[in-house]
Amino acid sequence: MVFNRAYSIMGNIVGEPAAELVMLDTLDAKQTLYNIKAPYTLLVFWDPDCGHCKETVPVIDSLYKTAWKKSGIRVVGVLVDSVRSMKSKLPEVKQHWMNFIKEKKLTGWSHWYQGFEAREEERLKSIPGFRQTYDVYQTPTIYLLDKDKRIVAKKINPEQVTEFLNYRQQQTQPKHP
Repeated sequence: MVFNRAYSIMGNIVGEPAAELVMLDTLDAKQTLYNIKAPYTLLVFWDPDCGHCKETVPVIDSLYKTAWKKSGIRVVGVLVDSVRSMKSKLPEVKQHWMNFIKEKKLTGWSHWYQGFEAREEERLKSIPGFRQTYDVYQTPTIYLLDKDKRIVAKKINPEQVTEFLNYRQQQTQPKHP
């Protein structure tokens, strides 16, 4: 058990490059993390059925629209669910997820999910999936990445994202004598 836990967290160390994500968007178009060009990328791993996500995701969206967007931050919401192992459930899960996005007006985000085939390929080839590479064992799980997709903060809350961005902005402002 200790080995499994160590393996899960060794790939997501602050300061290190984030693991690539290759996923599908709401239109089923392939998207990749490293194709996003932004000074910061916020990864939000969430599930529309998670009680904490139902509270936190709208807070993230509000902060994004009122403060973070001005700094050029991009938000990528990644669907995390527990029924994807059943291919027959995917259309229902995807529709439920998209309904939540529409209902909460989560515009301006990139919304991604992992297709069933990609998850099966990982399983068959014993490739670690995003849940393992990003240590997603609860939702929401939030990561902040810099322009080079290096992890600058992980497992943080929305208020900590604001604090970090404010701190970085203060560091880059010219000092007056």
